[in-house]
Amino acid sequence: MDKIINKIWDIIKSVRLSILLFILLILAAMLGTFIPQQDKPPLEYIERLDPVVQQIYLWLQPYDLYHSTWFRLIMGLLALNLLACSLDRFPKSLQLLRARPKADRSQVFADLPPANFLSLDRPRAEVQKALMDSLANQYRKIHSRESENDFYAHAEKGRWSYWAVYLVHLSVILVLLGALLGSIFGFEGYVTLDSGAVANTVLLRKTDLPMPFGFSVRCEKFEIDVYPDGTPRQYRTEISFLIDKKVIQQKTVEVNRPASFQGITFYQAGFGAYLGESASLRISGPGLNADKKVEAEPGKTISLPNGGQFKVLEIVEDYMRLGPAVEIALQPAGQPEIQFWVFVDPDRVEMIKKAHPGMLDSLLAPVEAQAYRFIVEKKYYTVLQAHRDPGIPLVWCGFLFLVLGLMATFFFSHRQVWVRLAEEEGKILLSFATRSNKNQIGAENALKRLIRPVRGI
Repeated sequence: MDKIINKIWDIIKSVRLSILLFILLILAAMLGTFIPQQDKPPLEYIERLDPVVQQIYLWLQPYDLYHSTWFRLIMGLLALNLLACSLDRFPKSLQLLRARPKADRSQVFADLPPANFLSLDRPRAEVQKALMDSLANQYRKIHSRESENDFYAHAEKGRWSYWAVYLVHLSVILVLLGALLGSIFGFEGYVTLDSGAVANTVLLRKTDLPMPFGFSVRCEKFEIDVYPDGTPRQYRTEISFLIDKKVIQQKTVEVNRPASFQGITFYQAGFGAYLGESASLRISGPGLNADKKVEAEPGKTISLPNGGQFKVLEIVEDYMRLGPAVEIALQPAGQPEIQFWVFVDPDRVEMIKKAHPGMLDSLLAPVEAQAYRFIVEKKYYTVLQAHRDPGIPLVWCGFLFLVLGLMATFFFSHRQVWVRLAEEEGKILLSFATRSNKNQIGAENALKRLIRPVRGI
């Protein structure tokens, strides 16, 4: 049993498994780049497949690859592999971190180049002080050992850099865990709100099913600015977040300026126009000094100056493919009732009238009704995208640790220096040795800087 467990552990901690998983992730990312990603399977394509192939296709989820079970499994295995590799090498790294080399190691002074030796005709105490001062300028950790004839010193820095690789491993694990959390527990959907409307659910993009927020969102106001040609220039939504019908926070959502509340971020995704159950009309005509704004419900009679009256008969969102329209029954004072249609997009109607003269005469206001002018005002609703990804903080921490880990890995090293001071024939003979786990050339240049002030005494 122990042999089986050891074999499984050897596989989990192996570098070959790391390489294999990284290759699989790269191939999966390539597939996700070339295959259009969408929330639902393309039914028109699936219907042509054999039932067995259909099941395989639905399990592989190439249309939504990054949320597929096998892609999550690869990320989970990679995180487990990195964790196993770190745990397997941890005792050795801990040993390196705790190790304290002896200052009087004689083997490090074997086969040194001539530049690493220095002979001085100065008092021993003076040379020893200059040596220790020079070491203190470059290193913090210094320990020495002195005998009757010889003096040894050892200095080091950057021993902590052995942990840099673990910081890189931790960063990758955090990114993978963050991606898994977002993939499993995150959601994305849409909220459609009229002015004054309140919503406490989001319509999920994948399933088209409502999911409660845990709070309410109310649209206080939706504004849209347009260019002279009618093209939208900017649109914004003023929203309130409510808990138990109490306003907790108010924010404005604009394009590229989202608002967040309780971990859910709301983006301005779009807007739409509608007429609603009542028609918003602007009326001008006899007895009206300025345009009169009226909210008219179907069947409700509204009086006009000079004894006239009108009522809305019907509201249609798309009448004869000419767009939203309102049917009005107008009865000027002392005249019979006149029925006609008023369209939200009069420019489109005028274009058709010019192309086909007389085609729409039966629908539009006759000459008898043209003393009054009716304009239908569109009402707008806002579309907010609601997005929640609980893994984002982990991903950000992972990338921060990754940058710090890579900087520590490439720009810092464990550098050590040994110095031996001996008296021979009335002179002081100094021997210098240096080692570094990375960038040995840099360590040798640092050793030259260490020797320079000692030579100059």
